[in-house]
Amino acid sequence: MNHTTTAEELYTTGTYLEKNPAWHTEESPWKAEQVMRMLNRHKITPKTICEVGCGVSEVLKQLEKRLANECDLLGCDISPSSRLGRHFSCACWAGKTNFTLID
Repeated sequence: MNHTTTAEELYTTGTYLEKNPAWHTEESPWKAEQVMRMLNRHKITPKTICEVGCGVSEVLKQLEKRLANECDLLGCDISPSSRLGRHFSCACWAGKTNFTLID
């Protein structure tokens, strides 16, 4: 009988990293720009932004460059590989961005 990978297993066993070694970081500047457009359009100045399922937190790194220093950024992910990916950004630990691994 074949085992079907669950959503949790996809991220916790390294399978996602194997299939997506760049963690989609090439899309992060565009995603951050869309967030900024929405914030600006609605005149929102956030004090905190939390990204659930942040992978290597590249979107948050991009937002950190664009937002005022008063905004705290938090990235959460269940994948232990998210911190080990070759594109992991140290910005997750520096500045106003924090990374949390959820089990």
